[in-house]
Amino acid sequence: MGGVYRHKKTRFGDETHTSYGYDSVDLLEEGLKEFLESGNDARRIVSCLIKTQISIELIFKEYLKGICPALILERIDDEGIQVIKIFSLEGKTTNRTKNNKQELRTANFVIILKRLNQFVDLSAIMDKLLELSKLRNEVVHHEININLDDINLLLAKDIFPFMYSFLEPLAQRPVHIASPKIVSLDVSLWKRLEKVTKSMIDLFEGNLMKKITFFEDKYERLTPGQIKEFSKTNVVLGPDDVDAFIEDCQCPSCKNDTLWLIIGIDYDWNPDGTLQFPYRYMKCPMCGLELQDDEIRYIQENPKSFFKTGKANRWSDIDHIFDQDRE
Repeated sequence: MGGVYRHKKTRFGDETHTSYGYDSVDLLEEGLKEFLESGNDARRIVSCLIKTQISIELIFKEYLKGICPALILERIDDEGIQVIKIFSLEGKTTNRTKNNKQELRTANFVIILKRLNQFVDLSAIMDKLLELSKLRNEVVHHEININLDDINLLLAKDIFPFMYSFLEPLAQRPVHIASPKIVSLDVSLWKRLEKVTKSMIDLFEGNLMKKITFFEDKYERLTPGQIKEFSKTNVVLGPDDVDAFIEDCQCPSCKNDTLWLIIGIDYDWNPDGTLQFPYRYMKCPMCGLELQDDEIRYIQENPKSFFKTGKANRWSDIDHIFDQDRE
């Protein structure tokens, strides 16, 4: 899916410029508005999810195209037809009719993210963008049931705040040297998001603390014999899990250094081919606590709420393990 482009005559010849029009920023804000007004309406939340993912893909492609149009191509074929299409060079070729019939194929979202990461540091948000893409694919291609609370939290806590931080500097100046238009943002809309995000984070924190307390109470009811038995237990990998690591991370529930990091890969098949979505979670065989990625990150960002001084040190290492394992 491509952006909205236009040609500009200059004294140096024809230039192709990216216009951040309805197909990108406007569509993102339309998705944001729908999100803010969705309440518990599943259809509107899913509609927002789809619009948001599509708009982000467009924005990132337009950004890369501003650097070099070839960066958004799926591949460069032997005859260079895709390059001819992206630079609108059909009129200069010997077989204009044939080249006009060729379809321009741009890279899928996962590849676009990898290429954009060469110019913009996406390390802190990459997993969330991949999760967004995965959820969108599940809705569009597989029609499976998904957790609406997870979608709401992902959009409010991660995706929308990141996109504002990405676009806000562009509202002050043209996007790269190739963009003729300064991004226009509806500031009032994004301010409404701040209030919603804070409320959802507070709810998320409350649910996490309840979960940790539940497994803490469960551990305290174990007999010495049960504790000894569980101390010898290893985690069992699921069908998509790839590896497990015991890194002496203290469990926030039972306070034992028995928390395992499990890494896996979800595979998704769609018209773009096979896509891989790495994931991670942590599990303690002593008390049964299981932490998902959002919960892991929150604990890492707020260690004093969960551990005594020095007990959270090992938690900082698990990001390195996860990043290294999926390279």
